[in-house]
Amino acid sequence: MIRHASLLLAGLVIACGPAYDIPSAPGGSGSSLTALQPAAAGPVRSYSAARADWNRVAPRIEAVSETFCREENPGRPANYCDFEIRLAEDPDAPPNAFQTIGRDGRPLVVMTSSLLADTRNADEIAFVLAHETGHHIAGHIARQQTNVALGALILGTLAQAAGGGGEGLASQAADLGAFAGQRVYSQTFELEADTVGAYIAARAGYDPARGAMMFARMPVSSGPQSLWSTHPPSNRRLATVMSAAEDIRRQQAAGQTPRPRR
Repeated sequence: MIRHASLLLAGLVIACGPAYDIPSAPGGSGSSLTALQPAAAGPVRSYSAARADWNRVAPRIEAVSETFCREENPGRPANYCDFEIRLAEDPDAPPNAFQTIGRDGRPLVVMTSSLLADTRNADEIAFVLAHETGHHIAGHIARQQTNVALGALILGTLAQAAGGGGEGLASQAADLGAFAGQRVYSQTFELEADTVGAYIAARAGYDPARGAMMFARMPVSSGPQSLWSTHPPSNRRLATVMSAAEDIRRQQAAGQTPRPRR
């Protein structure tokens, strides 16, 4: 019952799927990513050089993200698009970047100093930050919360209807449903944030394709990704950004302000 209900859940939460079109990945296979890895490695620079880039990039991405957010979310409260971008200079923190909501209700993007140290150029910093602001602009926190609540409700209700396990089974099913609801669109949300982030980085004057080269330094996934994996394979992400970059160039050539398609 739980297995079949999980499949039903995957179908029902499609209403909380992507708000933006994710570009197709033309031929973006593991072999193409492997070929890019030597060039993507680039020279390792000093932390002071990376920090100097941060000082230039972060304010620019913050300003462009706020403008982009207001264009994409008209009618929202003023602080909805009032980003704060922060560098966490904790030597013990692992390489990471994330988006959350601060105590003051503003969207907060945090990048750790260890991840900054691993970047090779300003374009990579810009893409990481734009990817994280893209999560907020696409409403991923709220949409994931909806998926979690919907998953718990669906599987919990189905378990109760099936009977035979009492409240214990219903509770376990609700927990599984919440987990499924959290994970079922995680990979899609990452690709969506990659897509939106590419447009933000480009509008800020950075090269999203060059920025996404950091994916080529990551291990190439072998085999299909599980439904429960939170991130898509690196080669899929790189191919998505490359396709978005091509679309951005087409829009710019036509005299348009680059904007992702919904």
